[in-house]
Amino acid sequence: MNKLTLTPRRTKETGSSLIEVLVTIMVLSLGLLGMAGLQVSTLKMNQSAGARSTAAQFAYSALDKVRSRGELGASAYVCSNILTCTSSNTVVNQDLTTLRNQIHPAT
Repeated sequence: MNKLTLTPRRTKETGSSLIEVLVTIMVLSLGLLGMAGLQVSTLKMNQSAGARSTAAQFAYSALDKVRSRGELGASAYVCSNILTCTSSNTVVNQDLTTLRNQIHPAT
């Protein structure tokens, strides 16, 4: 009777092991989480910059109105709270009302 001997074959390993795939997925997921965090941070900063830009536009608009009413002088527009400020001058009251409506539009 012939005996068959089984000898292990030595072949080159090809492909990836499960551990290598899991490590790759973890590295990629951490990178994607970092990018998502940067995106959220960028959106917050963008909203903040937009709010500052709008505030600057309102301030320039108010200053332009004061400058255009040179005969009244800037002292006619002095008040502590724009939302409750009134003046004895009708033109100043119109300007303040316009500015108030720009800041807090009626909803």
